[in-house]
Amino acid sequence: MKNLYFLFIALLTTISSFGQLSINEVSYYSAPEFVEIIGPADTGVSGWYLRFYKANGNPITPTSDVSIIWIPETETEVGSGKHLLAVYSELITDNGGYVILFDDNDDEMQFLEYGGAGPATSPGGNTSINIGNPTSPNSIQYGDTGWTCGTPTPGAINSGQSTLPVVKNQIENFAMYPNPVSNGMLYMSSSNNVNKQVAIYAINGQQVYSKNLQFEEKMNISTLNRGIYFVKIEEEGKIATRKLVVN
Repeated sequence: MKNLYFLFIALLTTISSFGQLSINEVSYYSAPEFVEIIGPADTGVSGWYLRFYKANGNPITPTSDVSIIWIPETETEVGSGKHLLAVYSELITDNGGYVILFDDNDDEMQFLEYGGAGPATSPGGNTSINIGNPTSPNSIQYGDTGWTCGTPTPGAINSGQSTLPVVKNQIENFAMYPNPVSNGMLYMSSSNNVNKQVAIYAINGQQVYSKNLQFEEKMNISTLNRGIYFVKIEEEGKIATRKLVVN
């Protein structure tokens, strides 16, 4: 299996713009238990999966593959171009635990702890994000202000959650290289010889880099820690997004 990296984009608006899937709700008090996934309606889910762990850090079952739930291909479109996938599973523990969202490259996209499970380390050596410890029968839901608790809403937008339009990649012949980056220098090009506004987002959704990039100018990102980031590039009103790996 490839090396696992950690990425948690805490802001839903950021996730939507990047065209990525994200855990949107965790419900373990009320049957049926589920984890809800949200993303743009045109985002493929093939190869994405969830993996569950107990509060002691062990998989829910002793057989490693049994603790994996593949995200189904079907989707429910809601709001302004988003889809929601309620993934039902008895692997979600009612006394606290962990869930990791993997993409189709086996990269860790989110590592969440819930129900008072406490900090833990993922198989890739990353630290869990605490999303809350609700009282029965509430679930833990993501909204515009962060993680909150409320009545479970499988397959529906959470209370206090906006329905935002999806930004698609539009910059003609955009390229970003090298990727992965190992020497701290990053380059970008496109069909138009114009300036670009570049923003890089870290594991918690925080913007860690911003630059008005001049034509053929290189970017020094040597201050960024090793891991996975998302890069958003704007050029003459058009937008491209890429996943960036920093070694």
